[in-house]
Amino acid sequence: MRDEEDWPALLAEATRELRMPLHAVLGWVQLLRSGPLDGERKRTALETIERNARLQAQLLDDLLDLGRVAAGHLQLRVRSVDPGRAVAVAIDRVRPFAAERAVLVERTIDPHLGPAAADPDRLQQIVRVLLLAALRATPDRGVIEVHVERSAENIVVRVGRSPFELSVPSRRLVERLLELHQSHLELNGGAHFALPPARGPADESAPPLAGVRIVAVDDELDARELLRAIFEQHGAEVRTAGSAAEALPLVRSWQPEVLVSDIGMPDENGYALMKQVRALGQEGGGWLRALALTAHASDEDARLARHAGYDRHVSKPVDAAELVKHLLELLAR
Repeated sequence: MRDEEDWPALLAEATRELRMPLHAVLGWVQLLRSGPLDGERKRTALETIERNARLQAQLLDDLLDLGRVAAGHLQLRVRSVDPGRAVAVAIDRVRPFAAERAVLVERTIDPHLGPAAADPDRLQQIVRVLLLAALRATPDRGVIEVHVERSAENIVVRVGRSPFELSVPSRRLVERLLELHQSHLELNGGAHFALPPARGPADESAPPLAGVRIVAVDDELDARELLRAIFEQHGAEVRTAGSAAEALPLVRSWQPEVLVSDIGMPDENGYALMKQVRALGQEGGGWLRALALTAHASDEDARLARHAGYDRHVSKPVDAAELVKHLLELLAR
């Protein structure tokens, strides 16, 4: 069946998908307008509205991309990429939705994968769409396993072990994107597809932190702007905060992959901030990687940072290349 003949059915199915997050958004907005909610209920309402609005934006983008593919207007930028990194970024994008139902997304990435020939942005999109579909079929407190492994000829990505269904638009988008990668989708005990290995090393011209969301926290303006410049130069999306009070709502609303924070700040220090971030839990963004960047450089300071919830303690001053290396190591975990 040709794509143009499918559009009425595709649009009908897409409308149903878009209505699901819209239902949650409208429901909580009505509750907020009907009367005051207590602090915890209000926080839940705002987080739910934002999460579902973000999901709806992703669904709209996917539908538009499907239209571009059908019209032949979507071109891949295939290059030599690290497939494990692309899959890890996709998992981080879906993690807040999984955390809402206490679903754990476990990943196993072969350390000897080697590079794949793929468009990294579209590879992330494919895995994200499959993960969201697997999430809908997973019971509360369940587990979704993601494996990236090297076979004799290809690099294989597997999402889930149990069968799950894709909506018509989602399946069509994934199938078309995989066709552009000279691959195909198999739905048998989960979903999996194979990518050809790249002939050369991973593309070093791509910024190493491309697409990574980082919140940088420091009470000194010059220090904040330096961090912004370093991270943006390496491809990251950056938001900055001058205090723990500014950083915490930013973590909740923006849900970054990484937090880089000073320790010695007035009012609430970096230890207090990190404890509050971890207390947000999976749904609120507390799963992020965290690096303490501080002039508090003793072994005891490092111990206190780990106890507060930081994954790594780095002393000031630090070379820009060394700081980026620390972040890449955290993201590879």
